[in-house]
Amino acid sequence: MNLTPNSSLNLTTQAQAYLKIATKWARFLSIAGFISCGFIIIFGFFAGSFMATMAARLSPTSVELGPTVLTIFSSIILALLYFFPCLYLYKFSARARNGIDFNSDTEIELAMAKLKSFFIFIGALTIIMLCFYAFGFLGFIAGIGTNSSMR
Repeated sequence: MNLTPNSSLNLTTQAQAYLKIATKWARFLSIAGFISCGFIIIFGFFAGSFMATMAARLSPTSVELGPTVLTIFSSIILALLYFFPCLYLYKFSARARNGIDFNSDTEIELAMAKLKSFFIFIGALTIIMLCFYAFGFLGFIAGIGTNSSMR
């Protein structure tokens, strides 16, 4: 198959149908992601208050709020990290649907920009997580080496 660059791209009817199905799933996944963000924050507050209650019962004289604040803060950070890809996906679905419905190249272009942002964000987050895994693995190996040398 010989492919040559073309200055204009026209979507076939079948490609538009595939894109429309993709927009429906993108919309569903983004809304489910928004709901999950809310649950993450609610869970963080409940877990934080549970930790504060348990700490107060175990040691009524000194209440330490460090773990409580850390739990709530980390759940908010996690929800924010999850929120932005969901937002990009939602904006992609809305723009692509408008582009297909109104046959607008501009809307399709904006939709593709949001999809690009989604993949860049997920890709960067994946790279960061892989680095954390690598550092954790190296720390684990270093811990094993230190532990075996102390015997």
